[in-house]
Order: sequence, then structure tokens, then C-alpha cells
Amino acid sequence: MYYNYSSSCWEDFKGALRAENYGANNAVWDPGTTSDNFIVYLQDPTVNNFVPIFNENDITVKNPILIKNINNNTISNGIMKLAFISYVLPGNFSKDENGNYFSYEREDPQVPIEISQEVEIYECLAIGETVEIMFPDSAIKTSLSLNENFRANLSLIDNLGEIVAVRGKYIDKDSIEYEYSIFSYWITSDNELAFNSPMKYLFSSVEIEYIPEIELVFSHGRYYLPNSSYVGGYNFTQPFLVTNLKD
Repeated sequence: MYYNYSSSCWEDFKGALRAENYGANNAVWDPGTTSDNFIVYLQDPTVNNFVPIFNENDITVKNPILIKNINNNTISNGIMKLAFISYVLPGNFSKDENGNYFSYEREDPQVPIEISQEVEIYECLAIGETVEIMFPDSAIKTSLSLNENFRANLSLIDNLGEIVAVRGKYIDKDSIEYEYSIFSYWITSDNELAFNSPMKYLFSSVEIEYIPEIELVFSHGRYYLPNSSYVGGYNFTQPFLVTNLKD
């Protein structure tokens, strides 16, 4: 489990764990592979998500520990709290008549099982994989060449939504590139970007910053934002902050 600093509660661990005990190495936690219901996952006799245990054990959690959904709720001042819970299923790998669950064979069910454990952490290194989060001020940049009329073909931009900035670019005789902001621009009926600028006829291309237009996903009679969207070479994920809606 990991600790949610915002709700002050422990939450189910979403990720993958492998463990080893006296040479037996196995995946012991990866519920996303079979069932999101953790109880069903633990009781599935066909998967064998266990390592054998004895009266004395030396269980090692193997590297790497894969953790999903890390955010500001699960890390505070660079510290993440994890709780490793040991569980014992008293029985063997025989199944019930439907082949769904383990059969528990205890000589005296009234005698409790006692477990004591110590966790030693020798070294910890977190390696994160991030996904871009899209906000209204997270505009996508792209460059378009100008045609003979000093206009840019906007049809070359996929998912073009709102244009937030335009800059003209030109290269001088010493191969030095310059950029100048363009404040007067509009979109023509031919879906071209036209503009006015004192330096218009020096420009060979324009750099456009835009907020992409994202298709909604229809599900169960309603439209929703997608879980992610690939735009401008980046894979963006939720949350999306909507600036405008159109039919």
C-alpha cells in the first residue's frame, strides 16, 4: 500500500512486485494483469502469485518496484510511504469443485496464525517516467513555410484549435535567424494564415503557437475527454483544462 498525504489514508498499491525467498523468485503483486479486484486476484489458483514460506524466511522484494499513478498526493517533501503487508493463505493449490479458489486445510481453524516481520531498506533510487500534462498555456509550437503570397497553409497542422501567438522568421546574409512577433493576423477562407507586419516581405516562415483541438469520446450516451492525446510529437494525458467547446 502507499500513503495518500492529501486524504491521510493508505491506498491499494497499483503496480508490480516480485519477491524471492531462498531462491524461489516469483511475481507476488501485479493485479492489473488479471483482475482489478484484489481479492479475486489473490485467490486465483491458476496464476500462483506466491513464494513458498517456511518457519523462518528471508524474503527479498526484488528490483525494480514498479509504481503507477505517482502524484503530489503520494509524495511529500520527496518522501513516499510504502507499507508491505505479509499474508498467509493456509492451504495448498488444490481447487474447489468449480476450479476457482483454493481449499483451506487447517488442522485447527481456531488457532490464529502469527506473523512477525522486519523490513530492511539498504538503498532506494526512484526512476520516474513522466507524461506531459496539457494546460491552456501549454501551447504547441510548429513552423510553417510561407508561399508566394506570404501566407501559411494551416491545413498542414493537425488538430489546430486556437492560435495564441505568431512570430515571423527570416535568415540574414550571415545565416543568423531572427524572430519577430506578429500581432495582426487572421485566417482566410482557404484556411491560410495571413498577416500584416512591417517586415512581412523579409519573412520566409512563421512559428505558430496553438492550443490543439481534441476530439471528445462518446460513451454510454455522453461525451468525455479522452484519457490521453498524441499532439505535436507529445503524448498528453489528463487533466485537460478546456478553454472552449464547439459543435
